[in-house]
Amino acid sequence: MHPLLRRLISRLFQLLLVLWGTVTIVFLVGRVLPADPAVVLSGPNATSEIVEATRAALGLDKPLPVQYGAYLVSLLQGDLGRSLISGRPVLTDLAARVPASLELVTAALVLAVSAAFVCGLQAALKPDSLWPKVNKALVTGGTAVPTFLLGILLLYAFYIKLPIAPAPLGRMGIGPASIENGTGFLVWDALLRGRWDVLFSALHHLLLPSITLAFTVFPQLVQVFHSNVATVLSSDAYKAVKLAKLPFRMVLWRYLIPPAVAPALNLLAASFGYMIGGTVLVEHIFGWNGLGAYVLNGINAGDHAVVQGVVLVSALCYSLAFFIVDVAMYFIDPRLREV
Repeated sequence: MHPLLRRLISRLFQLLLVLWGTVTIVFLVGRVLPADPAVVLSGPNATSEIVEATRAALGLDKPLPVQYGAYLVSLLQGDLGRSLISGRPVLTDLAARVPASLELVTAALVLAVSAAFVCGLQAALKPDSLWPKVNKALVTGGTAVPTFLLGILLLYAFYIKLPIAPAPLGRMGIGPASIENGTGFLVWDALLRGRWDVLFSALHHLLLPSITLAFTVFPQLVQVFHSNVATVLSSDAYKAVKLAKLPFRMVLWRYLIPPAVAPALNLLAASFGYMIGGTVLVEHIFGWNGLGAYVLNGINAGDHAVVQGVVLVSALCYSLAFFIVDVAMYFIDPRLREV
């Protein structure tokens, strides 16, 4: 069997195993919580007979293994239940909200990776300059300041004191008309349709939330990039390349950046998964209509189906990020192709 095919099968099996474990945990947690879905669905004034009838309709009166089997069958059919908040299927609500969170997380990750790589690279190349001190200050500040406080401070500075940021009321201003029949990714849809008014408004509203979310992973990324670049600079292979008197740009992009970035790919995948689960506070502060706001409303309303759906989507995104990185590492690292 080809090494790549063997690696894909192995990683797919691990991915399915992780998802099955997540589904099992979500099911068990939903059954041991004190809040009864039948009571919540029946309403505050429901009699015990109505509650029991609702419980029977939901299948909650059956043995736990039977409930678990029915739950797995429903998931395989794409049925995540119905939201008590909206009255719509949870899968429909998730399809409308996932693009908002993914757009925010992608923008934040791009900002965090770009800034961390530049800072780490400059600090490693110029150890006697101000870059190491700047990095240390940014890492200390990013670690010490909580996410919600950073978001509030940014809003206070750039919305209240310097009114250059938009109001924290969502993904787009009131002026531009929304794009119909799009993918839900406003920036991408605006670029495809040539809607520059929508693009400007979407980027304007995206800036502060993405900066806030980026600082949740920036300290770890800049430290890893700095350490990786310093390791490559001190390696015998890099010193040999330097002796060849090759152009600096070629040395930088061919012999310095790839070996420095490759070990950080797993951290990037972990950062992506962490951001997916960490958007709750950011979305709440900036009025972002994504997964974070959705699960927060679900928790407040005792809507188990919503909470379970968001947890499963987060686990799927997290697992897929590691799967993609693992496959990419096969092409980046030649040693893996020899196994």
